[in-house]
Amino acid sequence: MPSSRLIILDPGLANPHGHHALIYRELAQTQQPITVYAHHDFIASELVTGDADINVNHGFSAPFYRLLNPTLAFNKKKQTEHQLAREYRQCFKEVSQQTTTGAVVLHSLGLSHLTAVYHALKHLKPVERPKTLVLTLLYRWPRHQDWIAKFILSAMLSDQHPVTSCRIYVADAELQQHLAELGIKVLLHPCCAIPASTYSQTFDRKENRTNSVIAYLGDAKHEKGFTTLPEQLKQWVKQAPETEFVVHYTLTGKDPALKDTDQQLQQLANSHKKIRLLNYWLDNDAMVALVANTACLVLNYKPPEYSHKSSGFLWLAALLGTSVVINNRTWLAREASRLNLTAYDMARFKPALLANAVANQAAQKPTNYRKALFRPFNQWLLKLNDD
Repeated sequence: MPSSRLIILDPGLANPHGHHALIYRELAQTQQPITVYAHHDFIASELVTGDADINVNHGFSAPFYRLLNPTLAFNKKKQTEHQLAREYRQCFKEVSQQTTTGAVVLHSLGLSHLTAVYHALKHLKPVERPKTLVLTLLYRWPRHQDWIAKFILSAMLSDQHPVTSCRIYVADAELQQHLAELGIKVLLHPCCAIPASTYSQTFDRKENRTNSVIAYLGDAKHEKGFTTLPEQLKQWVKQAPETEFVVHYTLTGKDPALKDTDQQLQQLANSHKKIRLLNYWLDNDAMVALVANTACLVLNYKPPEYSHKSSGFLWLAALLGTSVVINNRTWLAREASRLNLTAYDMARFKPALLANAVANQAAQKPTNYRKALFRPFNQWLLKLNDD
């Protein structure tokens, strides 16, 4: 295996969409030698093209996202954790056979993923363990599992741990504070869901914005309010007949309720000229341009699922200064406040508010938190070896 500047073990990389795939598109632009161990379902040719120096191996078959399902049965959870631990262990062994390696990175982890990593490392010989291991945590766990997180993280950060250097980063201020309460100090990493090119673009916060609403953005999902969208749109087009409502979504899977909603939206778009459907995949540049040039973005994410779950679209809106419509009892509401982002409560939102939405958008103050989040993730990854 050729030597790489960076080695990434990523069981969540199973398709060419989402933030997992975005990370490698961004790394490909740096033309630095990268090795990634992806899920067996991933087709490398869908992502890596041209002069990109990315070597893709298939090291995982465990379902990464299953471990984020709060309703997953305990025995299924443990089976998946054990499978993932075995696959991590085999990948670590293969990586150890390189004569020289860069940092080994595992990103976007939850507690079950972290547990699998811990058990994988525990059953490796010293020569099979990475010298430098970087872990980034994205997903919050329930409070009753804090003892597990504290035990594992404390062990991995201790001087007695078998990894020579283990560094742990988190995705947002709440998770950082949560770990601080457990006595574990960690740093923030940049947002991994924003293309690096976004930081070099200039967006006029007011002059170029249309008085439109992005009523939905991203994959069609129940917990993101997709199935309630038709009824909301019916109300909104009556209240604001001159406002354009943009609906972007991609259907994945065979969920009957999502397919039925898709049909309803197509019928609505056919009967209302101010409803514009974009029911296909958008590349990163198109997605950024869409959010940059609208009056506001609706993120009707449900409180049970998003009480502590983060959102890349919320971060993108905050970077671009685009107002959002959100549910108050969610992580999104608290993060909007931390980032000084203009936010409307979903329960009280009326399109008539948009008359002043653009003019009233809050100025984006360069706080330390914004500086920590809004910087290129790909450049941060490549600098890990230099720290």
